[in-house]
Amino acid sequence: MMIGCKRNKLNGGKSTENSDSIPSYKNNFLVGVDNAGDATYAPDHLIAPMKELGLHFVVYHYYPESDLFSQKKSINAMGELFDKNKMGFILNTEVCNTREALTDEEGWNWCKGPNNTHRFTFKPEVLIQANKYRSFEGVMYDEPAHMQLNRNWIFVNNIKTDMPFLVETTGKSFEDADNLVYENAKMLVDEIKISQTPRVVTEHVFPVLFHNFARAGMTLSYKQLKESWAPLWAACAIGAAIQYNRDLWACTDLWFAGIPGNSPMYPGHSPEELKNNLIYSYWIGNDRVYVENLNYQGSLYRTEGGKIILNDYGKALKWFTHEYLPQNDRDYTFRDIKPEIAIIRFDDTDFGITGRNGFPDQLFGSKTLKSTIVTRNWMKIWNLVSQGVIPTPENGISWLSYPLGTPHKSFAPMNGVVVFDQTVEKKHLETVKLAFLSGLMISSGTLASLEQLVKTNGLIVVTTPELAPASIKGKYTGTGTDIINDGATGGCWVVTDNFLDPIVKAKIKPLLGKENEMRYVFGNEEIIFKIGENDILTLFRNKL
Repeated sequence: MMIGCKRNKLNGGKSTENSDSIPSYKNNFLVGVDNAGDATYAPDHLIAPMKELGLHFVVYHYYPESDLFSQKKSINAMGELFDKNKMGFILNTEVCNTREALTDEEGWNWCKGPNNTHRFTFKPEVLIQANKYRSFEGVMYDEPAHMQLNRNWIFVNNIKTDMPFLVETTGKSFEDADNLVYENAKMLVDEIKISQTPRVVTEHVFPVLFHNFARAGMTLSYKQLKESWAPLWAACAIGAAIQYNRDLWACTDLWFAGIPGNSPMYPGHSPEELKNNLIYSYWIGNDRVYVENLNYQGSLYRTEGGKIILNDYGKALKWFTHEYLPQNDRDYTFRDIKPEIAIIRFDDTDFGITGRNGFPDQLFGSKTLKSTIVTRNWMKIWNLVSQGVIPTPENGISWLSYPLGTPHKSFAPMNGVVVFDQTVEKKHLETVKLAFLSGLMISSGTLASLEQLVKTNGLIVVTTPELAPASIKGKYTGTGTDIINDGATGGCWVVTDNFLDPIVKAKIKPLLGKENEMRYVFGNEEIIFKIGENDILTLFRNKL
């Protein structure tokens, strides 16, 4: 595999191929690993492979011991180990996602949340102990959007157990459900941070609730590989992170939904896919990236006679940390993005999985909030902004809803696309040339900002009739697509009852960028990924 880099200024970065030290990179970009499926509980065995791979931190799947004394003892051992080796660890709480209870000898049920909810709940003493160590970098809730929507993922004798995750939303309106999820996510963040925990991370296998959880104070981590379109998940996460001023991580996850008779698959992606997704995760401006997994079924290495033997996945990761990163400085982060296309919507949590592959129709985890034409409408936009590469939304927008056996593809054409929620402020929209409004509601403040930008910046806004400002809605003929000019700068409103109307496609085509190309502008630097055969990326960097 070849990943090219044109006009890529090599900054004299010295290869650390033969060095025992952990590489460091500009902008404090960190690389780590997830140890899900690790057969050995004690973490000592993680240090040697992490050093070999050049990693800075581990997302550590935590399983509490039998009593507080033993729990604090194991945290002490972990803190001393990672402090000594100048690495970090994040405690991952996935253990409760798939079990009804986890009760220790002192009667503490680690899977019991407040108000009859089911989510991991730390003993305060354990977090206080962990925070004594420099290496403790926070707590991660693994796939909480999935757990909220599907009311956990617990099966007993092949029968799913129904247990609300953050909060019960049945019987509530969409807006009330959204607020309830936010309030209970914030309560969870406050509960964790009262012990001075540095961060609470939310890891997303679904491209929803990024904005809700970011507003609640969570650090965002989105999935690449897995069942994701990388630029779609990134667009949702970046928009939420800049709108609510949060850090941003990516998880390159080797699991995949698979094929009939072999689902889920592990590993479900090739070493070449891993390498290209690591490249993308770096240049898209993330603060961190980590690979899932380290050693489940020999993910990255095996041990022979005490020696670490890397497989092709491990070699790809080591190449990234020891060769690629030291020679390719990045002078920006995602915070410097100048978006060109914005999708603005109230996140109703619909992304096309309802009623498919075993997923129930219960938006926000509510048994009374159902998917509709309105909630599904935003999925059409992804077909437009990807120039047809992401399919029209009959089967949703991910491999969790595509027919089992659909080959995976990570990348699709995009031209600076980000996703904001319905309250986004004007300061985040100043560089946007094309905006889409979709879903159930848009705030009056956001509409006012868009009206001004149409008049003064030449912004083109594509919207459903229901979401258009009153002054524009009154000019709509009532069916089909109308282009309503507004102001003297070329701005207009494209009011339509079908985002896929050929009139819409013709109007926005000049703003979509080039085929087989993902393009972003960060500060004064243009980043272009050419998408080649088998998702192989070639990078171009241009100073503007």
